[in-house]
Amino acid sequence: MLLMRLNTSRITSIIFFYRKFMRTHNGRCSLERLALRASATITLAALLFVSSADIAFAATRYWVGKNNTAADYTRWESLSNWSATSGGATGATIPTAADIAIFDSKGGRNAEIRSNVSVLGLVITSSSTGSILQGTGRLAIGTSGWRVGSGRFIGGNAPIALSGSYTQTGGIVTGLMHTLAVSGSLSITKVGTYSTFTSTGTIVLDGNADQNFTVGANVTKSFKNLTIRNVGTGTSDDIVVDVNGGLFLSGALTITQGNLDLSTNDMALVTDRGITLADSSDASLTTDSNVTASGTILVNDAATITVTAGTWTLNDRGDQDVDLDGQSLYNLTINNNGGGTDDDIVIAGGTLAVSNDLVVTLGNLDLVTNALSLDVNDDVTIAGTAQATLAGGTMNIGGDLTLNTNGSFSQNTGTATFDGTSQTISGSLVFLNLTKDTATSDTLTFSTSDSITVSNSITLYGSAGSTLSIRSSVAGTRWNLQAPSTQTVAGVDVKDSRVTNSSNSMVCKSRCVDSGNNLNWVLFATATTTTTSDGSTGGTSGSGGGGRRSGSGGGGTTSTTKATTEKKVETKAKATPDAKGGPEVKTKTKVQSKAAERKAARAAKVAPAKSKAATRAAARRNAKK
Repeated sequence: MLLMRLNTSRITSIIFFYRKFMRTHNGRCSLERLALRASATITLAALLFVSSADIAFAATRYWVGKNNTAADYTRWESLSNWSATSGGATGATIPTAADIAIFDSKGGRNAEIRSNVSVLGLVITSSSTGSILQGTGRLAIGTSGWRVGSGRFIGGNAPIALSGSYTQTGGIVTGLMHTLAVSGSLSITKVGTYSTFTSTGTIVLDGNADQNFTVGANVTKSFKNLTIRNVGTGTSDDIVVDVNGGLFLSGALTITQGNLDLSTNDMALVTDRGITLADSSDASLTTDSNVTASGTILVNDAATITVTAGTWTLNDRGDQDVDLDGQSLYNLTINNNGGGTDDDIVIAGGTLAVSNDLVVTLGNLDLVTNALSLDVNDDVTIAGTAQATLAGGTMNIGGDLTLNTNGSFSQNTGTATFDGTSQTISGSLVFLNLTKDTATSDTLTFSTSDSITVSNSITLYGSAGSTLSIRSSVAGTRWNLQAPSTQTVAGVDVKDSRVTNSSNSMVCKSRCVDSGNNLNWVLFATATTTTTSDGSTGGTSGSGGGGRRSGSGGGGTTSTTKATTEKKVETKAKATPDAKGGPEVKTKTKVQSKAAERKAARAAKVAPAKSKAATRAAARRNAKK
């Protein structure tokens, strides 16, 4: 309702002008005079209307619920239920889009919305004891926002659009079965005895600047679907989440535009019906905490996810499609409870990249269906249950690979490359192709409890000037290898190893060291000198197992001394003079961790473009300085 106040001096001036105008034209013919008078009258009416409308102001309307007609007892649309003052006389106009509707302790009966309603603001005070029933009518609330301190609001199957903020400090808001669209911030806290919020529809955050999604302690809350549709420009499109205990969605998360910020307050996320990021460069998600997701996960090409810590757990109860667009997670756990053959996590959209650990506890991680690669910077672990399986092709692993008893691992295409440092391979693993190629001296350890099978080709290679040490997990106990015929082996130091298929002995052709207790290995040193007990030269004999060769002549005991030319690799560093005036001493360089080493190597090849989320974070840091 607009209450009009007329500016007296302005109206007086208009009337004076009208009278003077008519006197000036008094000598004209009667017909012309009538036409001029009519025109001036219309102009006067229009000016009066504009003058009064320009200075309109909003009204406040209080619900009193005093209609005595049975059919209209609770009708929002009844004049007899509204007053201009709290508990005052009835008959005030029904609140409109320019008015604020207030429900307080003097509200009388409950209110029922039976048609579409628009108000500037809606206030349910902390003293209110009544209820508002939405029914099927749409509710539009303007920029003054919606405040709930007590009482009840029972939603319906109709949308609610809020141009301002939603603030609840008490009371019960429930039954929101349709959409609740909020352009401002959303805050639910507990100040009084109770504060309850239940949405079984979709909450849409659709502002044009940063928004906060806050839920305090001791609030009873339930959210189903959440849609982010913030159209803010630049970095002013963040929805900063601060929900006590984490954000739990029994439905789906959809980001069409804007950035869902779970990092600022280290928020965990749980969603039961999937995550979708639209094909927009303005659709992004940032997180440094745990994310647990059932349902389909789809990150479209232009969207961005930034995951700097925490574990993503995929825990559906059936087959789950996951398309991360080749973007990296931090830790990933597969925990699909589907059982039988309904437990496949099918990866799509690009390489499955994990910057820390991958763990398969239940379900089948399927990289074969879409012929995609696996790239894990640290450890890969497959649990000891028949329902824990990994089916892959090309894979790069920077840490340990562990297959526990009863788990399953298969690699039918591509090559498994171990590109970290100090790695261990454990379990009855079958590889198509296996490669360990190191530029600096390193150790690759194999578990003694199981046998490793490589069916097509194996590469164990220490580059010139470095040594790849092959070791058993238990000193003095051999580890077992079923080797392929295609081999590339050089620059290795082998100890405690047995090749179980003697027809394919492992042959190291250069820069080889036999450290003992090996079977069916042929290890060639750089230079070999053979001596016998009677001084004659006999055949060559390798030390330890399959590296042995029998010679002719001599008849005495034959011993072999291996003179292997070794080249030490030193990190190039700036030389500094000795403090005592002696020769220069080279400074040692600290060895990087395997994750840092791989990261640096990749950065040297290609410097990745910054994501929008990274640019946003940098902009904020600079703004705070």
